[in-house]
Amino acid sequence: MTETPQRAATRDCIALIGAGPSGLAAARNLQKQGLPFQGFEAHTDVGGLWNIDNPRSTVYESAHLISSKTTTEFSEFPMRPEVADYPSHKEMRQYFFDFADHFGLRAHFHFGAKVLSVKPLGDSVAPLWCVEWQGADGVVQSAEFKGVVIANGTLAEPNMPQLRRPL
Repeated sequence: MTETPQRAATRDCIALIGAGPSGLAAARNLQKQGLPFQGFEAHTDVGGLWNIDNPRSTVYESAHLISSKTTTEFSEFPMRPEVADYPSHKEMRQYFFDFADHFGLRAHFHFGAKVLSVKPLGDSVAPLWCVEWQGADGVVQSAEFKGVVIANGTLAEPNMPQLRRPL
């Protein structure tokens, strides 16, 4: 049985799930180390929760970062001088757009790709991983990867508490 070129090529790649701040940091570090990777992002662009257009974003219109830009920015990519000391969600979104553009990270991602499952193939110390995703076109695909980095964020799924009335 002959493998498809995509499946054979991905066996040497890391699957990276998420293109928010942590996913972009992971992408950049994989890139710097020369490790091939393929990214998956459910939304249509980078930024994660800081991209207020992302339906899964929990950011509200008046949101600002609670830490200063100098303690938050990536060391190799400082925020522009005109960005507020405590950036708004719009400034954060633009920062992540600029970061992705500067390092050419978007080219590594499938956008509109919802990961459906991630499973190790076998019990070895370093198994291949099968990643299954549904693309923006609705087609379900899968491929085998050398490893997986999951950076889908802590706020990717809403968690609404059940409120009880006092007795």
